[in-house]
Amino acid sequence: MSKSKIYKEPAINTVCFIFFGWTNNFGYSVMLSAAKRIIGDKAPTSAVLLCDILPAFLIKLFVGFFLEKIPMIVKVLVTVLCAVLGFLLASLSDVSVVLGLMGVVFHSTGSGIGEITFLSYSSYFSASCLSGWSVGTGLAGLTAAGMYAILSDLLHVNNKIILYCFIPIPLLMIEAYYLSNSKISPGQQAEKQKQSKQSDLENIPLLKQKQQKEKLTMKQKIMSLLPMWTYYLSLFLVYVSEYMINQSVNAVMDFPGSQYETLFYTFSQFAYQGGVLISRSSLQLFKLPYYLVLMPSLFQFLFLVMFSFEAMTLFINNFWVMMCLVFVEGFWGGLVYVDAMYWISMKSEEGIVKEFRLGIAAAFNSLGVLVASLIGFWLEPYIKEHKYW
Repeated sequence: MSKSKIYKEPAINTVCFIFFGWTNNFGYSVMLSAAKRIIGDKAPTSAVLLCDILPAFLIKLFVGFFLEKIPMIVKVLVTVLCAVLGFLLASLSDVSVVLGLMGVVFHSTGSGIGEITFLSYSSYFSASCLSGWSVGTGLAGLTAAGMYAILSDLLHVNNKIILYCFIPIPLLMIEAYYLSNSKISPGQQAEKQKQSKQSDLENIPLLKQKQQKEKLTMKQKIMSLLPMWTYYLSLFLVYVSEYMINQSVNAVMDFPGSQYETLFYTFSQFAYQGGVLISRSSLQLFKLPYYLVLMPSLFQFLFLVMFSFEAMTLFINNFWVMMCLVFVEGFWGGLVYVDAMYWISMKSEEGIVKEFRLGIAAAFNSLGVLVASLIGFWLEPYIKEHKYW
């Protein structure tokens, strides 16, 4: 009896997914790091967060139901175009805050299309490509926050020049797409083997099988999400907590009279992204059991309570201790993201259901950020009014 052929994922595909994640999320992270300079003192920084997430959330929630009908190259080009326009418009925030926020909206739109596109695209590859995407998104946050902090706070480069310098980065997404190849992926090969075997048994042509598979009704698609509710809830809760911390609580926190005065917000973004990168790169080393994916989300909520109390009282009056805690906060968030996506992928059969489940998972991330931004309009002014330092 012949053994089934074992396929190994080509390294080029994993590298391409690292670039997909990096280029797609880079601008998103830059906008959050630049939030104070885009909005100034005219509104809470949650206004930037809202503009950075609302378009993406609406796209992931509604467009995800029919995005598979749009050619892949079209979705990639739209993602890149939105990112370039986003940088150009955001650079004009010194002329008009409205133009700056429009740039954030364009970036959010492109990021939303890109995330749901590439998560769905990953369903045709092995788990190493999903891991590559997660590493890329973590790397995007770290490099974006780090580069922005160095250029703005240490080298004092003008905000407009910084954003102009970042414009070429989204263009790398196009090159990565042309270098990726799902036809040589073990995920695609396994699907072909499965379809071929089923076709032999049932004497149904492969083309007819494919057509049947693509005829899922809207009700069937929605029902397919129910078994994944634990993972979707975990993603939602962890994103609500961490983005309330990052954009509302940390925006108020400072260490007056110290050498780090006014630096906490920018550098906390960098520390957070460092934790995210480490945990999103962990999938090849260890995986949370499926029944523990919700646990870090609960830890993150406890961090929200602690950080809020710290912002009002400075009971931990040490810049570097807080940087370490922000790093841990990022670690919890990245851990939930990568493990929830992994288990959704592993518990879904190859095909359109798996593709749809992974795409909708991105909507729950954005829903959590959206809720955090709305609460932030109340939380940030509240902390400012009730702080004791």
